[in-house]
Amino acid sequence: MLNEESGRISTLWRWMDLEELQSYEDGTFQSRVENDGGRRGYKAFSMGENPYARERPVAVSVPIDWAVRSAIKTASYTALPRPLQPSAERIGDEKHVRYARETECRVPDGVRVPRGTRMRVDIAKLRRDTDMARLRSVCRSLESVADVSFI
Repeated sequence: MLNEESGRISTLWRWMDLEELQSYEDGTFQSRVENDGGRRGYKAFSMGENPYARERPVAVSVPIDWAVRSAIKTASYTALPRPLQPSAERIGDEKHVRYARETECRVPDGVRVPRGTRMRVDIAKLRRDTDMARLRSVCRSLESVADVSFI
């Protein structure tokens, strides 16, 4: 069902923390560096609002162009136990069915961020000790990649 739906949707969504903003700076999708120094090799998106939307301060909407559509890999969900830690997940790994509401789509590292990508920073969700000058500087560095705004 996810594969069929991914062929019909026009936008991917991601909710993230501020630390992840810099992973977009080179104009391609890049997975974050995990605690062990490795990378997952993909950036996870949702086909709609997911449980993280209310927690994380940055919302990213990505219009699906040809390059993104041809690269999308939908997550497979299974009722079988999944002993993998999230940081160890790779693009073809299954997820437990309890996470199916995430409607996860994975975009491999290196795929170009399409024109029209938008990032919205929700000021009310920022930590009190957020360095706003530094945040604005990071957001300015993303202007050639995405439309970044504060709400």
